[in-house]
Amino acid sequence: MKEIKLPQSIVAIEDEVFRGASNLKSLVIPKSVQKIGAGVLAGCKNIKIMDVDPENEYFDSPSGSNGVIRKSDNTLVLGCRYTQMPENSVTTIGIKVFAEIDFGNNSIKIPEGMETIERDAFENSSFKNIELPEGLKTIESGAFRGLFNNGPQKMTIPSTVTSFGDSVFIWNNNLKVIVSKIKDPSQVEYGDMLFTFLEYYSVLYVPKGSLAAYESSPYWGYRHFEKIVEGEPEDENSGTSISAIVSPEANKDVYYNLQGQRVETPTKRLYIKNGRKILVK
Repeated sequence: MKEIKLPQSIVAIEDEVFRGASNLKSLVIPKSVQKIGAGVLAGCKNIKIMDVDPENEYFDSPSGSNGVIRKSDNTLVLGCRYTQMPENSVTTIGIKVFAEIDFGNNSIKIPEGMETIERDAFENSSFKNIELPEGLKTIESGAFRGLFNNGPQKMTIPSTVTSFGDSVFIWNNNLKVIVSKIKDPSQVEYGDMLFTFLEYYSVLYVPKGSLAAYESSPYWGYRHFEKIVEGEPEDENSGTSISAIVSPEANKDVYYNLQGQRVETPTKRLYIKNGRKILVK
């Protein structure tokens, strides 16, 4: 199945209806469609072309974008590894739009004007890097869940983010560096298990003057990161480094139990230290 021709009478495309159709290469939305569900193309790794009948009143596909936008709220509802949305054309990436999509060694640039990344948008996908724009406000539950060894090593969170859902970054083995531009983490809304099951030697970089606030936060603190650094990571392009302050806490041995909870006084049992399992005798 390389191409799907939907009948002109179809009104709704339900959730995950084409999920895992790895041979699918093109999809055209007829003018009759009024509803497109979540995760319709999840796991469709080879789709290259998607378009919308120009007479459709509910959905649009800007020329050359290979993506489908819901007109009523500027939400991207269908996407693939070849999607290229114009700046300020989309405010929301919909539920599971890029779930289980293999971007290979490509980097993803989220366009300016994006305000929300909805639930499971990039769940179980793979890509080299991702650029989140300033102006982004909400990252919903599981948005980057389950990238395992296929995700980026570094991610920068814009200063404008005010809300995280549950398990946004859970199970991201590759994610070694997180740069947060948020100046006051106490003013942000959080779900549960934001960074649970990251590798325990990940480093968090935070704005100058905010180190204490991040250290004391149950969502950002040393339960999840080996080091919290005030400043910026080294600029790999220029070869220069911006001065940074490392908390004295970062130099201490930090132990975690197998549930990811920090342990102040380890007893005789198995723990995780510096990303490795060790047995305290």
